[in-house]
This record gives sequence, C-alpha cells and structure tokens, in this order.
Amino acid sequence: MTWTAIGVFFYGVYLLTSIGLNITARTSYYPVTTAIGALLNIGLNFALIPGFGIIGAAWANGAAYAVQAGLAYVFSQRFYPIQYEYGRLSRAVAAALIAYSVATGLPTMPAAVGLVVRGVTVLTVMSMLLWITRFFNADEIRALNRLRARRDEPPRTPPAEATELAGEIVSVEVPDEPDRQLERNA
Repeated sequence: MTWTAIGVFFYGVYLLTSIGLNITARTSYYPVTTAIGALLNIGLNFALIPGFGIIGAAWANGAAYAVQAGLAYVFSQRFYPIQYEYGRLSRAVAAALIAYSVATGLPTMPAAVGLVVRGVTVLTVMSMLLWITRFFNADEIRALNRLRARRDEPPRTPPAEATELAGEIVSVEVPDEPDRQLERNA
C-alpha cells in the first residue's frame, strides 16, 4: 500500500472522527491540529527526504495526517464523546486490507481491464468477509432487504395528465404502456 494512500486514509479518518468539533461549534481546534500536522510534516520531510527521496515525503505525509487525525479525535471526544463500535470498525478495516492485498496480488493486466478486475475483486472479497464475520446487524440486514425488494418492484405507470380549459377537460395525455400491458388487455 502506498504511503500516499495511507495519508488519504488518515485524512478521511480525521474528517470522520472530528465531527464533534463541528457539532459543538469548537472549530477553533481545527487550526491547532492542522498546524501541528503541518509542522510535523515539514520536520519529517527534512528528516526523511534526504535518505528516502519521494518515498520519505509520502511517509511524512501519512504520519502527519495520522497525528492530525489522532489529535482531532482527542479534542472531539473531549467535547462530544461518541461511542464508536471499535470491534466493527476493526473488522471493516481488516476486510478492506485483506481485499486490497488480494487485488494487488492479481497478475499484471492492461490498465482498463486491471481497474475493473481489481475493483470487482475488492468489492467481492470485502463483501464476503463482512458477511462471514457477521459485520451487519439485524436492523442493517432488514434495511438492505427492503432496498433489494424496492429494486425488484416493477416500474409504476405514471398517472394520466389532463388539461382543463374553462373547467372542462379538453385533452388527456395517456402515458405509453409497456408491451406486456397491451398483451394482457388483448
């Protein structure tokens, strides 16, 4: 996994775990976490780039975002504690890492094909792992089943539209009916 991707991951964690600062209007802590993260990034760049080059810069970026996310989490929990489901979160992260590992282990293929195959692989492996580890609770499974049932419903025919003129109906526009509807009426 590239360190740039890890930096992006931790930035997403930063946004998600610092929501309490927004809810409580304590956004003045954002510049504090950002400044500390920026200073750390600059310091790590000076320390790592001479020995590791561009990879050192990526490491510095990932580490700075991780520290920024951690600080934002601490501040946010102080003002608006949220009880995260750490067991479920760890299962989701583990499933994502395993799915990513499986996808990167696939053989080299053309770019467009590789993108599709690796994407489908990640989606399939992660979904299977979440299902096997019983990640979804009963309420979530019911909600997914309702979505699936709604998707399987036949499309509804829109109602006819009528045009009135001086209180009298002068024209009616009947929507096109599907062919199977016509066959049933014949």
